[in-house]
Amino acid sequence: FNLIREFINSEFWIIIKANITDYIFLSKL
Repeated sequence: FNLIREFINSEFWIIIKANITDYIFLSKL
């Protein structure tokens, strides 16, 4: 159960980091 939660958390953070990177990149254009 804990393992699944850890996996979801890491996937969630990967998506958020990608979104932040995209946002910063687009705001510099």
